[in-house]
Amino acid sequence: MFSTMGKGSLAPITPMGAMKILGFSQKITEIPFLEIAGNSTLKKWFEKLCAHFKVRGLARTFWKRNTTVTPPDELLKTYMVSIRRQNRAFIYHCRGHYCTPVGFDIVPLDSSKAYSSRLRKEGFEPWILIGESTRWSPGIHVVRWEAIGSDIMCDDHHYYNIKRPDKGPMLKDKPAPNAHCLIEFKTFCNYNNILLAFFTDCNYCANGVLGLSLIHISEPTRPLYISYAVFCLKKKKKKKQKKKK
Repeated sequence: MFSTMGKGSLAPITPMGAMKILGFSQKITEIPFLEIAGNSTLKKWFEKLCAHFKVRGLARTFWKRNTTVTPPDELLKTYMVSIRRQNRAFIYHCRGHYCTPVGFDIVPLDSSKAYSSRLRKEGFEPWILIGESTRWSPGIHVVRWEAIGSDIMCDDHHYYNIKRPDKGPMLKDKPAPNAHCLIEFKTFCNYNNILLAFFTDCNYCANGVLGLSLIHISEPTRPLYISYAVFCLKKKKKKKQKKKK
């Protein structure tokens, strides 16, 4: 986040560097995340990071049971648009864990439609790419959008393990409120003293204020879409070739 790995202007910072900004002095392995981390805490931390780097930002609950009224299909469309923008990022709160949705994959149900640019709603299955920080999981794995919905919409007596969807909703030892949700993080900036709209791709600020990049990997390279990361790499190669000539 905030770094030249995306479109930001700062050197990348380590997790420990971020925690120091948030006021933690102990080693990252000594921070009691299970006791202090929560959905509201993550939003406050994001606001604190934005204030530190002098960037305008906002965190909001994107999808949560009993809170979000937007249908899952509409949420998917919004997610697919948002995740491709440099000023957006998501965090997914699942059972006992926080992870990062980093992209999506649209898989046609009919192989003959694999190269079609237009698919009907019932003609494809959406998968979400999940970035993991834990050593017990691969760096990136995929989960059905439907499975994420099943997890978020579980009642207080059940839970849903997205890594074992075959088991379906399982009974909790004790009833507890379902706090599982998707949280969206947005940044926006001032350009020529005008506050840009929420839904722009602007990553630059005037008056010396830093441009922020919420680094993410966009959708994978598939016939239906081209990866944003791959697109950027191709663009850089073309510029280098022109300079050589």
